[in-house]
Amino acid sequence: MQDFIDSIGTGTNTILFILIIIGCALLTQAFLRFVLQRSTAFLTRKELFNNTRERQKRIKTINSIIGAVAGITVWSIAGLMILQKLGVPIAPIIASAGIVGAAIAFGTQSLIKDFVSGLFIIAENQYHIDDYVDIGSISGKVEAVSVRTTAVRGEDGSIYYIPNGSISMTSNKSVGPIKEILKLELAADTNLTTFAKKISEISEKLTTDEATSDLFVEGPSVGSITAVTKKSISLQIEFKVTASKRKRAASAVWRAIAAANKKESVHLA
Repeated sequence: MQDFIDSIGTGTNTILFILIIIGCALLTQAFLRFVLQRSTAFLTRKELFNNTRERQKRIKTINSIIGAVAGITVWSIAGLMILQKLGVPIAPIIASAGIVGAAIAFGTQSLIKDFVSGLFIIAENQYHIDDYVDIGSISGKVEAVSVRTTAVRGEDGSIYYIPNGSISMTSNKSVGPIKEILKLELAADTNLTTFAKKISEISEKLTTDEATSDLFVEGPSVGSITAVTKKSISLQIEFKVTASKRKRAASAVWRAIAAANKKESVHLA
């Protein structure tokens, strides 16, 4: 009889212990969720985003990913503690998990690096879909951004999938107007004052013409002279555009210069 009573007491203690573990796991998970949400809100500062809706979407994405990882960790520890209380030997489980974990960690180092880098890219709003960027030697429009890769459509039409962990520096050309520079060679006897006036006329026409005015933030002007030889004068034509329109704007400027050259008001080398 005493053995039966003792077994009931032991069973009650075990159930109570399991309930306490579950309660602690729930509290720990809630605490981690709270801390993570605060940390994410701090990383995704308002000034990094164009609007509140976009910021909230980023926060939700990051919280769901990190929250899932934290939940798996908390409940794995809680499960091991419950198994130990039930008399199940957990040493072999921990040893096996350690070996498997080490193998997985060794084999997925680059994956983890991509994942962490992706979280920071998303949190800091470094770029998003439809932005024009330079990532290493690749230039183009961002097609997709995930926690592992960034997909960029290059200027040749190809889509490049870039692991986030390999991105060391990014130039986002869609944050504001960019300065586009065209390199030009003029005949050595060109009167630069007359040439500058012609470029001013071209600029006036391009920025007021209905067909091309929307291409420019600031019309073309003569920039730096980069070289002078007996045969030519090398200089730059500069204008400001948005990244999405820079090719069309450059084409319009080249057409205008070619037309002026044909009329002999501009003398190309």
